[in-house]
Amino acid sequence: MKSNKILLFLFAAILFTGIFPYTIYIVQSEDNEIYDKMIYSFKERAEFDFVQFNLKGDDKQAAEIAAKAKIEKPDAILLIGFMAVKEISAKIDNIPLIMSMSSSIPQNIKDKSNTCGVVFDLEDATTIEYLKTAVPNMKNLGIIFSVENSIDYAKSFKSKCEELGLSMELGNIASLEELPLTCKMLKASGVKGIWLGRDKLVVSKAGFETLLKITKDENLPIIAPYATFTQKGAAFSISPDISNHGYMAGNIAIRLKNGERPSEIGFFKTEKVAFSYNKNMLKLFNISVISSILDKAKEY
Repeated sequence: MKSNKILLFLFAAILFTGIFPYTIYIVQSEDNEIYDKMIYSFKERAEFDFVQFNLKGDDKQAAEIAAKAKIEKPDAILLIGFMAVKEISAKIDNIPLIMSMSSSIPQNIKDKSNTCGVVFDLEDATTIEYLKTAVPNMKNLGIIFSVENSIDYAKSFKSKCEELGLSMELGNIASLEELPLTCKMLKASGVKGIWLGRDKLVVSKAGFETLLKITKDENLPIIAPYATFTQKGAAFSISPDISNHGYMAGNIAIRLKNGERPSEIGFFKTEKVAFSYNKNMLKLFNISVISSILDKAKEY
């Protein structure tokens, strides 16, 4: 009799799942092949029902998607990219939101109890340890920043570098006009490469283009936190692995399905590293990368 009750319970659970599938809205900010790879990995990990939307770079569509979500009430919404995260999260309060493919947590969602996710970033220690393994001769680094934008990050990264056995020099600028002198001073202090970091002045289009020209003149390769900069001329990048990022977001979806709340899950940084390199820049700066990493890396 007891076994019959157990079988009946299992049958009811399966029937309930079939009638009421777990549905996730997927909202991406724009067309991007990186997003496609991330979504594929997410779906591989979290095999639920999906409804996909694409803002295509138009934030006005966010209101329509949010209105639809309030009517259809999906079980969760995966937000991909900064625009989707910023625009949709501001309009949804009672549906679990999974943030992804954003390198930071927007201020407007930090205190929202219905939001959790994976930050498209690596722990500093992960980046530094990988650099030490991949390019053993790169032992003296510099980072350029403006006090207004990222002094805390620069100091924290320097501290972690020195804790893990790398030398790091700080170069502070107030404007892009100060880049030439700052690079010369870093070069004179023994710096062998520039960690690009995340200062919004330095990584802006004008900032990166200016830095790229100056560092070539000073024979200082740029090491970037994202592969997009490698495409534009950085020597190599140590960036979050896209597939791992999607897998981690899928894990969060499973945890939500199993009854955990977004506030109990919180936010994580991507755990695994992807290495990419610019072939011409490696040759120009005579940089040696260990073969086991170079053979698996993305070449630009």
